[in-house]
Amino acid sequence: MQPLLKIEDLNVQFETRAGVLQAVRGINLEIGPGEALALVGESGCGKSAAAQSVLKLLPSPPARITRGGVFFAGENLTAMSEKELQRVRGRDIGFIFQDPMTSLNPTMKVGRQVVEVMYRHGEKDNKKNRERALEIFGLVGISNPGRRLDQYPHQLSGGMRQRVMAAIALACGPRLLIADEPTTAVDVTIQAQIMELLRDLQKKRGMSVLLITHDLSLVAGFARRVAVMYAGKIIETGTAEEVMNSPAHPYTRGLLASIPRLEVRPEERLAPVPGRPPVMINPPPGCPFRPRCPEAMYICAKIEPGETILGQGRIVSCWLAHPMAAESRPERL
Repeated sequence: MQPLLKIEDLNVQFETRAGVLQAVRGINLEIGPGEALALVGESGCGKSAAAQSVLKLLPSPPARITRGGVFFAGENLTAMSEKELQRVRGRDIGFIFQDPMTSLNPTMKVGRQVVEVMYRHGEKDNKKNRERALEIFGLVGISNPGRRLDQYPHQLSGGMRQRVMAAIALACGPRLLIADEPTTAVDVTIQAQIMELLRDLQKKRGMSVLLITHDLSLVAGFARRVAVMYAGKIIETGTAEEVMNSPAHPYTRGLLASIPRLEVRPEERLAPVPGRPPVMINPPPGCPFRPRCPEAMYICAKIEPGETILGQGRIVSCWLAHPMAAESRPERL
């Protein structure tokens, strides 16, 4: 089946005073029609930069795509002009940003912000647009939608603002929804409600969804496939069941071990991943996770691992998965 979204060897850099920051380093991703895929990893690993590069939303300068391409329904989005992309944004691809308070216009009523998307994409009848906005507000679970349409963002709770962001993204019935950290700055109850909303919308409307998150606990039950990102690269991919139940990369195992569990006794402590991600202005040689890896070998410090195929759609970039790893394992750092 032809993928709806295909990212090929995407490289994104930022020009900074300290040097060139390599935010995204040659990632490859495919999302099929009606499929949900989760891109996970710590803050700063390049997830949002990759997602925003799909629609060229990063300011240029300082950001620029240096290599690779993004293809949507066979069309090269990377090669499109700004005017051509404006026809795709909102209509074919919806985007939910991670901070609704800074993404929504504080001087405009939220209803007008939803209507504006429909107006820009061809529907000039304001009465129809308002009726459609009321319908979408109901669809995303906003109570008393008629009243909410005429309120400003500061008059809404964090959960309601996030639902407004979802309504804006869904206004024109997109084929792909990109949700960038949609549960940021809300409590666990609202998190569950937002994830349930996305799950229902994806199933009812048959949309493809790219979920960006640092929280692996949100992935279970939502995404069919998972891609784990670290230091600008995708280091592991597979089905959600494979990645959650049998992680192949030490970083993925570390992320899973740091998730709070109900069965943990009060005296037990969480096991966070030690250290912090590398600064990508001067990427370290070898595997970027090596300084934090409890299973690092000498080769990890010298040569960056390539991809090892573990099965159909199951790929990991780690020397431990290499066929010769058993012979090298005694050579610990």
